[in-house]
Amino acid sequence: MSQVDSLNAKNEVSELLDKSLTSASINSLDPVFRIIRDEVVSPRGQLLILKSGIFDPVLFQASLCGIADIFSPSGVEYSKIIRKSRKALVEDGIEPPSELIKEFVKKVREYTHND
Repeated sequence: MSQVDSLNAKNEVSELLDKSLTSASINSLDPVFRIIRDEVVSPRGQLLILKSGIFDPVLFQASLCGIADIFSPSGVEYSKIIRKSRKALVEDGIEPPSELIKEFVKKVREYTHND
């Protein structure tokens, strides 16, 4: 893929972010946030990261389950924003680090075994 593809994806993310205003109340519904309990993996946290112009591999931790899309008070298309952000990361040669995936799987297993 090319730098142009990456730039196009980042521009699309920027346009979508301009329309977004996400409430912290969505975080409590997000399955990833409920397990990891860290703002950076929450829908609101990830949008704030992107609004600051940072495209970080932490964006690969979003489950894209659609909960934030459904319950967003302002109609934010969270999943679409994250998918386009991931595309920009991949276009730039950035993939999710395997350690990140291993840690995420570990936390999911701990969470599901505690229920």
